[in-house]
Amino acid sequence: MDAIRQKIDQIRFPSTHWTGLDLNSEIATLNFSYHSIMTSILYLRQIAPGQPAVDTCLTSARQELQALIAICESSDTQKTVAYLHWTLLYYPITACFALFCNAVATCHNGDFQILKA
Repeated sequence: MDAIRQKIDQIRFPSTHWTGLDLNSEIATLNFSYHSIMTSILYLRQIAPGQPAVDTCLTSARQELQALIAICESSDTQKTVAYLHWTLLYYPITACFALFCNAVATCHNGDFQILKA
């Protein structure tokens, strides 16, 4: 997963060779996808005995939902709506459950604000 993260970080800056739709939406979607997968992996890993990864899982869940918020903030509403439907259908909502449970259990205001957005 580290290699994938490095590739995303390499392509996130504008290039003259860019032919995609909207760079910011595409990068936000890549970030959302990456953190969705990481949150699921870390969530499953913390269920296994002797694998404390709660903080890492919550951090990934926060980054996943912040990437989703970034997708929603795109200036091109029509492209964003079409993009958002498929993005949400492809990935699990583990991050929402993880942050909701953490917000309720610990009264974490930051998680509540992310969920509220």
